[in-house]
Amino acid sequence: MKKRVKIDLSWRAWSLILGFFILIGFIGLNFAYNSEVSPSVFGHTIDEIEVINPDGSTTSLEQYIEDKISGIKGYSCDSTPIYNSMTLTDSRGNTGINYYDDKYKHSNGIKPVPASCKTDAGCTIKQEIFDSKGLKLTRQYQYIQYSSNKWWSSYTTAGAYLNGDTTSTNIIPTYGGDYALYLRDDYQHTTSTVEISSDNWTFIDRTSAYGMKVYICSENTDTV
Repeated sequence: MKKRVKIDLSWRAWSLILGFFILIGFIGLNFAYNSEVSPSVFGHTIDEIEVINPDGSTTSLEQYIEDKISGIKGYSCDSTPIYNSMTLTDSRGNTGINYYDDKYKHSNGIKPVPASCKTDAGCTIKQEIFDSKGLKLTRQYQYIQYSSNKWWSSYTTAGAYLNGDTTSTNIIPTYGGDYALYLRDDYQHTTSTVEISSDNWTFIDRTSAYGMKVYICSENTDTV
């Protein structure tokens, strides 16, 4: 037969116990918020958590995940970026990571598709993202454009997208929220800048918080 144990505590005792746990929780949250790595929001974002590599070096969790997703090794890149938003000046006179494309005006970002991206082997697009502290993240995506001008990337994998039509499709993921860094096959707007050429890409920087450099890379035994 089971015995029941009744614990009879006064309201004062229960208040003390509850207050103790609230205090412990507050101390823990305060420690996390005021730790050595200061989060931009309450708590830690994915780019503020460090991962220790086998060689003892550290990298952000965000970068670690990007490297695992891309899985691209053994390539060499052009020494000069095909696009560098941080060398541009916007209509307000801002440069660097504060550069900001005006809405529907992306002439600075219209660049020809490199010849290597139209070969059977395709190319690798390497995007470096910068914030006020410097290099924040490096991302790599494979791309190939066929003679039919249909294209495939390791982000947009259907292979049925057409460069040169009137549909703007992201070749690699956007970065930076609602106002973001983009790389698109086309860009159309009826009253302003229109880029619907099968020979061009459109790079767009509308964050005013990040800047980007984009390099074109080919398969090689060396890495950059």
